[in-house]
Amino acid sequence: NSANTNDINNNLNNNLNDNNLNKNETNENVLKYINEWSYFVESLIHGTPSGIDNSVSTFGGVISFSQGKIQEFLSPQILPNMRILIVNTRVERNTKLIVQGVRERRENNFEFYEKCLNDIQNISDEYLNQLKINSSHLFSNELRLKMEELIDKNHSLLNDIGTGHPKLDLICKIASKYNLHAKLTGAGGGGCGFILLNDINNIIDNNNQKEEEEELKQDLTREGFQYFMSNQVAGIGVQCEKYFKH
Repeated sequence: NSANTNDINNNLNNNLNDNNLNKNETNENVLKYINEWSYFVESLIHGTPSGIDNSVSTFGGVISFSQGKIQEFLSPQILPNMRILIVNTRVERNTKLIVQGVRERRENNFEFYEKCLNDIQNISDEYLNQLKINSSHLFSNELRLKMEELIDKNHSLLNDIGTGHPKLDLICKIASKYNLHAKLTGAGGGGCGFILLNDINNIIDNNNQKEEEEELKQDLTREGFQYFMSNQVAGIGVQCEKYFKH
């Protein structure tokens, strides 16, 4: 409501006017209110969003998120250098309707959906655990194999609960042609997926893998997809580098 909006706005302005906000210093209060504003705006579009998108965009790193609260946070400084290709299907979808559809189908087939959702939660927990026990910048073959297994299982389960799309499955099919693994991301039903790429050191040392990566991109482009390269598994979030008073 308008009272909550004004409260968030006043707190944000007060913190931004704080003389202690120096260059390269991230003020926790500012991040808190940026996060609250982001959630407020997203709720206007998606109804009752989970809160994960605004939280990870604001604070960076990898976040374990459950029931509207951050359960655990891993700093990007300790995470392995996992390269991913984010692929946009260009298929528009309505997140609110997709989430609503899952809820309705769950009511009609509670046992099946509960098992799928529990399995998805276990995959998320295992992913976080693997990152913690491999907390270095080295993306080992052992970690890679585990990530590929989790990616395949997760995509299959998300299809089972009805959040997939033929275009997302096509991304997985194209990736498999190059022995790579992919899954949908976000709400599904279109939108984006991602492909786990080979370690950068392997690409540098192996001309065949360089060529295959370029062929992969060409295949995606031919299907009308748009792609973005990311050389790290997590970003650093919002940074408040300098604030000028007028």
